[in-house]
Amino acid sequence: EGHVQKECVLFKGHKDCWNQDSVTEEQVFRCELSFEKSTVLQSELESCKELQALEPENKWCLLTIILLMRALDPLVYEQETLRYFAALKAADPMRCSYLNDLRSKFLIENSVLK
Repeated sequence: EGHVQKECVLFKGHKDCWNQDSVTEEQVFRCELSFEKSTVLQSELESCKELQALEPENKWCLLTIILLMRALDPLVYEQETLRYFAALKAADPMRCSYLNDLRSKFLIENSVLK
């Protein structure tokens, strides 16, 4: 239990094969971060939030904050992520449809993780 297994199958007489990786429920949409990586990402998140306070409509900063929160812990940051999506859509209305799709994708992933 807790071990990842890999399997590759090639049937006799076939030119195609398929492979399969096993994952735990926690690994479906994200990978486990080491303490060091988590610390670096947390530091980057704080830096981006400081920059966002200075430049509230910086779309790259807002998107980076969302992605960092997703990498760190999508469920812990879920509500905060939704608030940043609202700010990002206001700052970048030309990409509103893309951002709605990305937001929906993240919400679906979160519902699977719950």
